[in-house]
Amino acid sequence: MLVGEAGIGKTRTANELAIHARARHIIVLRGRCFEGERTPPYGPWRTALRALPTSNSVPEAVPLLSAVSADAPVTLPGGEARARLFEAVIGLLRAGGQERPLLMLLDNLQWADPGSLKLLEHLSAEIAETPILVLGTYRDTDLDDRHPLRSALAELTKESGFRRIALSGFSPQEVGLYLARTLAAVPSSELVHEIHFRTDGNPLFLLELVRDMAETQPARLGQLRIPPGVKETIGVRLGRLPDDSLKVLSTASVIGRIFALELLAQALEDVPIDRVRSALERAQSAGFVQEMPDEPGRYRFTHALVQEVLRDRLPAAQRSRWHARIAAAMEFLAGSDIDAWAGAITYHLSEAADPQSLAKFVPLTLKAADHAVANLAPDQAMTLLDRALLVKSRMPYACSDRQTAELLCRRARALDDMARSDEAAESLSQAFDLFAEFGCIDRMVDVALTPVQRAIHAGSSVTWSYADTGLQALRERALAVVPPGSIQQGRLLAHQPSPRDIERALAISRSEKDERLEMTALWHLSYAHLCAGETGRARSEEEAAWAIAGRLGDRWGARFLLYRRCQSSCLVGDLAAVMESAREMLADAERLHSPLSMAAAHQASAIAAHMGGDWDGCREHARACLRLQPGRGETHSHAVVLATLALTECETGDMDAVEGHLRSLGIVTGSAHAPFPFYLPKMAWITGDTRRIDAAAEALGAIAPAGAPFEWVTMGRTFACALIAVLRGDRDEAKRFLDYYRPWKGLRMPWNASGMASDALVALLLETLGRHEEAMCAFEDALAFCRRSGYRPELARTCRDYGEALLRRDAPGDAARADDVLRDGLDAARSLAMVPTVARIEAALEEAGSDGASRRIREHPAGLSFREIEIIRLVTRGLTNAEIGGKLFISPHTVARHVQNTLEKTGMANRTELTAFAFRNGLMAD
Repeated sequence: MLVGEAGIGKTRTANELAIHARARHIIVLRGRCFEGERTPPYGPWRTALRALPTSNSVPEAVPLLSAVSADAPVTLPGGEARARLFEAVIGLLRAGGQERPLLMLLDNLQWADPGSLKLLEHLSAEIAETPILVLGTYRDTDLDDRHPLRSALAELTKESGFRRIALSGFSPQEVGLYLARTLAAVPSSELVHEIHFRTDGNPLFLLELVRDMAETQPARLGQLRIPPGVKETIGVRLGRLPDDSLKVLSTASVIGRIFALELLAQALEDVPIDRVRSALERAQSAGFVQEMPDEPGRYRFTHALVQEVLRDRLPAAQRSRWHARIAAAMEFLAGSDIDAWAGAITYHLSEAADPQSLAKFVPLTLKAADHAVANLAPDQAMTLLDRALLVKSRMPYACSDRQTAELLCRRARALDDMARSDEAAESLSQAFDLFAEFGCIDRMVDVALTPVQRAIHAGSSVTWSYADTGLQALRERALAVVPPGSIQQGRLLAHQPSPRDIERALAISRSEKDERLEMTALWHLSYAHLCAGETGRARSEEEAAWAIAGRLGDRWGARFLLYRRCQSSCLVGDLAAVMESAREMLADAERLHSPLSMAAAHQASAIAAHMGGDWDGCREHARACLRLQPGRGETHSHAVVLATLALTECETGDMDAVEGHLRSLGIVTGSAHAPFPFYLPKMAWITGDTRRIDAAAEALGAIAPAGAPFEWVTMGRTFACALIAVLRGDRDEAKRFLDYYRPWKGLRMPWNASGMASDALVALLLETLGRHEEAMCAFEDALAFCRRSGYRPELARTCRDYGEALLRRDAPGDAARADDVLRDGLDAARSLAMVPTVARIEAALEEAGSDGASRRIREHPAGLSFREIEIIRLVTRGLTNAEIGGKLFISPHTVARHVQNTLEKTGMANRTELTAFAFRNGLMAD
């Protein structure tokens, strides 16, 4: 980073570097940021990437890069799209750098839009192995403590390749050299001292002063016409321009640092365009402006201070009038493409501050905010909306009108895209109150259903956290005022937790012949009936919803139905259908270039892979989902995926990786304060480590059920609490949950990776209650369900639990049956490298003294475990800890711990001796 005050030479230094780079056949990409609201989303990246040759090796970048390399807006839903855009830009730069090194210059980052800064942060973390140098410039004098560039610099500083180079003014000796070359004479020491004192060696100040000296020929130092600041110096030179040129430049200064001839001429409607062009030519000759070489008809003030001097010299009333005229000129030139201009127009309307301008201000702000969100820049939308709310707060009746409510709705959407759910819910609540004040029932319903509609458009059920934000209360309030039997009531009832309410919504939809409402009610009702065990009825309703979606051509509804089909297929134990639906979701999201939907599809695919024991596939899809998430563990989806990864590492015994995922979830050792602690009991059930159970129970107790047995929060909380009852041996709680789960025979609850077959859970609850005969029947049902469904890890664990239960009961024939069941479980667990499950089954077999597995265990020398034998065999092949970890899917640190344990058990000193031990005991690798 080149840093320094205005005029210190940052841009000139960057230009010199670009010249040297081009001479060495380095590709130079350059982007500039402009002051105020006139920098579009990712403006500097748009300009820079135009100079990069198109790379056929990154075809997936083309649809997204329309936000960067072209002027067309991107219409991708949701803030997750920005993560995919970032990956596409990095992929394009990497592809471009394969042919020749790249130099990217980003000028004036103090004016960069927030999205551009986020992209720069992301790029800095990903380009370590790419032949690219990124050089940014910014003014440190323009940064206050809350400036967004401050936080961006804090992130960039963490990267090892980051350097900050502060440019200072010329020394007195350097000023003397410059004066000697410019004046073609040796300056006196007094002149050098005076000029250095007045300019502090700032190159721009120095240049302006020397130009003034050349024009005025001062007789002595006292006549140097440089005031305390450079603005006055520029003002003196501006006074030499003809009046028509000064008028043209003054108007241009109100537009901004960059301005187009066409816009300037339109604003100066009383001045012919030829005279405007001539005035600019004179200004260019005087060094005040320059035509941008790659964009004919667009001009740039040579320095921001020139623009500031011109703008500040205008009286406030005259400046306001010019803002109004410029806004009108922009509207005229925008034509039907008003959305792309809306941000700049609203800036000028707010500065004009006359009643006519302010009447247009809010509608255009809404357009500008929608445009910014569509271009993956929700933070820029927030800036526009917050400014609009501030302006309206100074207007009459600002606190109780519908426009303010609309601004708050847009603000909620932007906040949700930024993973700030609590603030989003607060904005929605404020909007709801304003609509209620004016009796706008339709908009009240829209606001109450905003999170649901956003989830439907994503093709998933992931949205704001109802448990924490109280958005359910908005639906209840809306229900209290809508007319009975109306479409509005039906829309609200269709999303209520109670199946009875959903059936009422279905009746309203058919009475009013509203197929879209009927489709919505059917898909929710089918899921409710499925969870109640009414699978035939549920499937019939699901197919009816599919048929309506096809008739309506409702692609959003169809995508949501795919997600619902994943859930329902999982519940009934059809893993193949889950995976097929997830593949369809992913293909659909890719066709529509929808990263939010892609995240939902990858999440469903990760869960399906986990349930089938495909650990690598689970990791691959989970990581893809996390890359598409905007937050860092702040969203429901992010937490679910992290927890699924933690469960996967639990299964394979990599506890170091588990701890890392739990830390990302906000769960520290001995506590469970994450928003979604539903997964901790299952981790304890897998590993036998119950240290976090009390903390999990406490956290679960603070989460209020959402009210319906088929709603995810209720399902997840109920399952976790039931498993805690089993782990604690709590008979009272076990009896309560047994009654709860009895109706759900033959299902898997809940649908994600945190659950298990309902028959297996019922069997564990019966065991806890000492009802062994019933428990054995439930275990048999669970085994049949797992074998039929293809849930291989669950099959292995159910065999483990069933075998242990048989050994505890110890009735005639139980030992033989336990041996068979445990052997089946051991084979399944070994094939999936389920380390904790393998160890526990081996221990059960050894304790029972059965012939097969227990004898093999006793024959392991030095008391080595199955995992330690695996480690020794890989050590004998000369593999490193990292290579062993890669084969066994555990961390190198975990491998090192196992190796140390084997050395201690065998009494060997190092790997060489351990290899000799393996040879003597027949443990060498095949």
